[in-house]
Amino acid sequence: MPRLPVVDMSALMMLTGPVAAGGDASRPTEQVSETGYRCADDTAVSLTYFFHARRPTLAVMGFRGKQVAMRQMRSGSGVRFAALDEQAGLRWHVKGAVGIVSVLAADHTATERILARDCRETHRRAYHLPR
Repeated sequence: MPRLPVVDMSALMMLTGPVAAGGDASRPTEQVSETGYRCADDTAVSLTYFFHARRPTLAVMGFRGKQVAMRQMRSGSGVRFAALDEQAGLRWHVKGAVGIVSVLAADHTATERILARDCRETHRRAYHLPR
């Protein structure tokens, strides 16, 4: 499987807030989680979640050969992310270990269209950012 191009993470990490200083247990710790999914149509999706104060705040989604930086959105249940670049229109919604990829064009008349559904978690690796 070809590797996706590397995204410059420095800007993403600045958006999540400061990384906890060494030894200060009162400040939240930054964590990163790399999670792979396989969808009903056999599409592979990868998500790198950036956590601040134990909540995912940003993500980078690998989907169909592209990497898309995303921000967390409000959700009634589960966790939703939308592309930082509104023109891309990509969305990710995950509940537990199952997610969907959709697209919503940057047009007030657009309707959300599902691109991949029933994406099930295949693997996960979590680690803390260096202090």
